[in-house]
Amino acid sequence: VYQNLDHVLLHTIQDLKVQFEEAIKPSKDALIANEFIRHAEMDVRVSVVSCISEIVRISAPDDPYEDDQMREFFQVAVGAFESLSCMSGRAYTKAVSILRTISYSQSCVLMLDLRMHDLIHQMFHTFFNVIRASHSNAIFSDMENIMRLIIRDDVDCDESALELAKIILANLKKENQNVSPVAFQLAENTFKKYSNDLEDYLEEAGRCLGFPVEDYAEVVVSLFRDPTPSEDMVCISSCE
Repeated sequence: VYQNLDHVLLHTIQDLKVQFEEAIKPSKDALIANEFIRHAEMDVRVSVVSCISEIVRISAPDDPYEDDQMREFFQVAVGAFESLSCMSGRAYTKAVSILRTISYSQSCVLMLDLRMHDLIHQMFHTFFNVIRASHSNAIFSDMENIMRLIIRDDVDCDESALELAKIILANLKKENQNVSPVAFQLAENTFKKYSNDLEDYLEEAGRCLGFPVEDYAEVVVSLFRDPTPSEDMVCISSCE
């Protein structure tokens, strides 16, 4: 049932939004119920969230659910991304679909409106933990795009932006080039393209992590080495 509904939703365009909302209302309300979205079986949860992600896409710019229900959706969606580490089974296929839909629809920015900063940080950590060399370029690009959207729009919470900077810097240590090269590449791409959006937080993030600047990849070193006569951007003492 979920697979059939997901297929229909996947091929529903926003031009049919009004007709869609009337037709889908019973299913929409049922999907968000705890018995489905919090189902004991992972495959069921991920299938349900895949359907909801399409409903969110089609309903944009309106939210199809109340704030608490949207929070529930995002919590389960981020949990579903853990399935990306094992490239087999229905949960993996649906997790890829959820990632694609959230990236394409840019619905991830709703997490900022809902002030789900802790979950956003968890999502960033998850991306770096589950990305694999065997993943398609599309998965890599979708992760990067979601992080880009969050970094670009996360301007109202300095504490959250600082945490995002720390997460990215932590994955740009030289040792990660060998330990987790794909996660390193994801962090490097993100840093190269969007470090300007985090520039106000990079110095403090470096202090908090407490590593010598030489421990980082060249892309970080070149930015942290201030070309002016003043001292380096990064102080290697611990963050207090």
